[in-house]
Amino acid sequence: MDKHGVHDLAQLVALISLGTTTTVLPKSVAARHLRQGVTYVPVEDCPSATLVIAWPERSRSRGVAARVRAAAAVAQSRGMSTAVEATR
Repeated sequence: MDKHGVHDLAQLVALISLGTTTTVLPKSVAARHLRQGVTYVPVEDCPSATLVIAWPERSRSRGVAARVRAAAAVAQSRGMSTAVEATR
């Protein structure tokens, strides 16, 4: 994930609490990763971000399909728009 060998949000938040790094994260992370020594500051003038999930065009993996469906369901449950587009 980065030069520190971070592989998940818990590790990233731990590095932030140690003063090793800073980052910009979505609001949803602040609610799930409260930690002593970490302060979340809203950035009100930041433009909206787009999350993109990509996989090989010929993939027939049921696991990938399930993950994409789950991500789309969560996004829709939070009022976010979803779209499926094929690009090359």
